[in-house]
Amino acid sequence: MMFDACVQLYFQLEEGQDLGQASRHQDLVCADRLKDMFYEARTQAAISYYANIKKVKVDKEQAREMMSHEETDLTEEQYMQVISKT
Repeated sequence: MMFDACVQLYFQLEEGQDLGQASRHQDLVCADRLKDMFYEARTQAAISYYANIKKVKVDKEQAREMMSHEETDLTEEQYMQVISKT
C-alpha cells in the first residue's frame, strides 16, 4: 500500500521480473525486520530497566543472556516501569 508506493520511488523491477514474486519477497523481508525490531526493543528495555530502575550497568550481550532465562527476563510490570520512565 503506502509502503509499496514509497518503495517504487527507489526500486524498479527488471524487465520480465514477476511482480507477485517481488511482493512476496518484500513481505518476507518486512516480517523478518519486524521480528528483529521487537527483539531489539526487548533488549533495550532490559538495558534501560537495569540502568534506570536497578542502577546497574548491563550491556547488550548481558541483556540478551538475561532474556533467555525466565527468571531474569523482565515481567510485564517491569516493562511498564521502563515505559513510565521515558
